[in-house]
Amino acid sequence: MAIEWELDEARRLLTVKVKGSFPSLEENIEFLGDLIDREKIGPGVRALVDLTDAEGAPGFDDARMFIASLRRRKEDVPAKRAYVVSTDLHYGVQNMTVVMAEQAGFRARVFRDREEALQWLLQDD
Repeated sequence: MAIEWELDEARRLLTVKVKGSFPSLEENIEFLGDLIDREKIGPGVRALVDLTDAEGAPGFDDARMFIASLRRRKEDVPAKRAYVVSTDLHYGVQNMTVVMAEQAGFRARVFRDREEALQWLLQDD
């Protein structure tokens, strides 16, 4: 498992790419906490999460607990995120995650096309 990231300050865009096995709940929360502490990202940053090279997927409980951890740090995390996926499994799981994210006050969508995801993320709300 590898998580790569890049923060484009000019566009206020955080790009995260997961490669290999899907990170555990603990790994996801630790990564997010480290990133928040190091980069001071916040609601003004938009996040593109690329899962096209990820293997496996989180279970419902892990997805629910991850969204709960985002809610607790709402002032520190991107308020708008797009998930880019290539498999039906990821499409279904991430759509479930989007519903939970929206209930927690975040904006999120799932895409199969990276450019379409970027266009949605960067459009004015």
